[in-house]
Amino acid sequence: MLVIVLTVPVLAQDNTPTPQPEQGIILGWYEEMIFPAAVRLVVQIDAPLDQIVSAQVTLRWAGGSPVTLSASLDDEVALIGENQTELRTVWELPATNPPALFSSVELQWRVIAANNQVAIVDDTFVVNDQRLAWRTVGLEQGVQLYLPEIDAATGRPYTDSALSEFRRRLETVYAELSRNRGGVTPALEVIVYPPAVSAGCGVDSDGQPVAFDGVRNEDRPCDPVVGAAVYRGFAVLPDSSTDLLVIQSQVVAQLVDRFYAEVWAGRSVPDWFRAGLSQLVDPLPNSESLAPLVSAARTNSLLSLAQMRSSADTEIWRAQSYGMIVYIASQIGVDGLFRLANDVAAADFDQAYQSAIGRPLDTLVSEFSNWLFTPQVVSDFSFSVYDPATPTPAPSATPRPSTTPRPSATPTITPTATVTGVLSRTPLPTLPPTRTPTARPPTVTPRPPGSLNITPTAVAVSVPSSPVDLRLLLGLGLFALGFIIVGIVISFMSRSSK
Repeated sequence: MLVIVLTVPVLAQDNTPTPQPEQGIILGWYEEMIFPAAVRLVVQIDAPLDQIVSAQVTLRWAGGSPVTLSASLDDEVALIGENQTELRTVWELPATNPPALFSSVELQWRVIAANNQVAIVDDTFVVNDQRLAWRTVGLEQGVQLYLPEIDAATGRPYTDSALSEFRRRLETVYAELSRNRGGVTPALEVIVYPPAVSAGCGVDSDGQPVAFDGVRNEDRPCDPVVGAAVYRGFAVLPDSSTDLLVIQSQVVAQLVDRFYAEVWAGRSVPDWFRAGLSQLVDPLPNSESLAPLVSAARTNSLLSLAQMRSSADTEIWRAQSYGMIVYIASQIGVDGLFRLANDVAAADFDQAYQSAIGRPLDTLVSEFSNWLFTPQVVSDFSFSVYDPATPTPAPSATPRPSTTPRPSATPTITPTATVTGVLSRTPLPTLPPTRTPTARPPTVTPRPPGSLNITPTAVAVSVPSSPVDLRLLLGLGLFALGFIIVGIVISFMSRSSK
């Protein structure tokens, strides 16, 4: 209760309402919520107490019978100045058809004073849980979400951009469910309570149901029937995380229930199918569910079909719910999965499953366990219904291994890894090609003596003769002879001149 006090209840009151023609001596009026048990109604009168004959308030709301209450002239009275009076009365919300949360209540105050003075005012107020300030997120399709204004995890208000993205993802889910349900568009109202504030009646130290009166700072008895009835028409998410992604997953589960409420009515659809389908249409990836499932399958500790029929707040139950849905989709395609969800309307779930898969439901867990060790399971767990369609019925966008042509006359097949009971989170690599050794090239590096075991043999080298060599020698001789003759002639001429 201390935490609730610290949230600072906001009182929906207006001390300066718009004047009305018959308002007369009524100065003002307001309401104080004691949620979800009662409403304190207050009227301020411009007359001393001894001049007031009566003060009554009449209340009307959708689905309920009108109620008229009289303000006591003895109790719940406060003086405002010397000649003004404030009267109060408390309206205990009825156990039958109380006004719903966030719905409007019409009221009319009628005050009679001395000398037959009659004053009348009409107004409306909204039944509101004023322990929190609320933020409304509306989807175009008639879905209304009420979130706390403050994110309890950060202590700050949600940003507009975060709420816009939150709304976009939910609208995507709504459109996908509507398409697979033949275009139906159900309405839904969801209210989210953080862990610090309980929905409906609280509990005091003695374990008794109470409502907190924020004005008087005290507890007031609370009827649990009323505390639950005011939420009629709402999907209530109590003690919820204020993380928008967590809230998104919870709202998606509510949308699945709302879309299939008529189809699944009285058909005993198992909880694992509901939960798994909700996870499949949630835009958040869920591939991390594979690891605990593979580990459980290795040790034969997957949950039995009987254990899976009723929900359990455990990691393995949630993972197996999703995994079995993905397995069904891998067998009959995503469209086949949604047809199975719709076909439950014409038969019970076991019959619809056998008709869709061709095998009885009691074989599901064993077949699912074997499937966990197949090569395509990793890509199947990464699948999203919002991915582009693939031509294969299995929900995988990853190409399967295929034959690879080699540069030879006969194509060969690239070998692939085979499953040996251990599943890798990533596809195993193909075997690399082996290299055939070739002879080393000649080397010019000197070898040590005796390193080459070769017996030397003599090799005769012949120098071929050529006519080109004779002409060269003859030319040299003629050049020398010419040089000698020129020398003799020069010597003779020099002697003659002397």
